[in-house]
Amino acid sequence: MSKVPWQRLKFIVDAMLGDVAKWLRVLGYDTFYSQSIDDNILLKIADNEQRIIVTKDKDLFIKARKKGLKCVLVEGINLEEKLLQIARETGVKLYINLEYTRCPKCNSKLIPVSSVEVLERVPPAVSKLQSTIWLCPNCGSAYWTGSHYDSMNKILKSIREKLSEVNK
Repeated sequence: MSKVPWQRLKFIVDAMLGDVAKWLRVLGYDTFYSQSIDDNILLKIADNEQRIIVTKDKDLFIKARKKGLKCVLVEGINLEEKLLQIARETGVKLYINLEYTRCPKCNSKLIPVSSVEVLERVPPAVSKLQSTIWLCPNCGSAYWTGSHYDSMNKILKSIREKLSEVNK
């Protein structure tokens, strides 16, 4: 699969890989995900919107390839293995860039706002410790760079190290 500049990569993830969809969104990739989408509709969306299909379903993978669509058949079991494979095959950048991060729930681009503007949406300790909160304009979810953000970065660092070992 040819490498595309990362900002332009778009994905459609099948129902078996909700965890991957959330991570791709956090990494800044436009990622369509639905738990109840028919394979034929998924293929049509992928074709119409030039999205890379990410699936664990071998039959869907075969159908996609026959239609000339870009597709990754995920073979990994845990999240690290899945993201490592996707990065190897598509060129996904395994860094959280808050300028591009999308809502893990609904895929909308997040908007940075002052924590003072969203006092009612975050715990008091968060508004005291964080100057910026990232807000989803669609579903209203609020995000900040706390311990979960640090944990995610550790996971990504581990995957990047494994990726560099594979590329040697």
